[in-house]
Amino acid sequence: MNKGAIALVFTICKNIHNTRPVVPNKIFRLAPNDNTALFRDDATFCIKPGLASLTNVSFRSYNFPTYYIRHRNFELYIDPYSTNSSFLNDVTFTLVAPFAP
Repeated sequence: MNKGAIALVFTICKNIHNTRPVVPNKIFRLAPNDNTALFRDDATFCIKPGLASLTNVSFRSYNFPTYYIRHRNFELYIDPYSTNSSFLNDVTFTLVAPFAP
């Protein structure tokens, strides 16, 4: 970084409608939106720099800030933070352009 340069890190939190990971360390489940603050908070994830690679992203739970979306066995889970390299890789995702037929 150049002398005098400032590095900014932005946190963007997005609500995933109709998805509510109610219990951490469990698989995502779909639930109807009951329009409560709890539902909104449970379904909101913050986009953070990737835990395994800063050029990718990780998704931190808004309601459970020490938990991340993790892929395991072709399913998505909400798991607590760990320094284990397997965990760090499993919670790091690459953003790509959306599929357009």
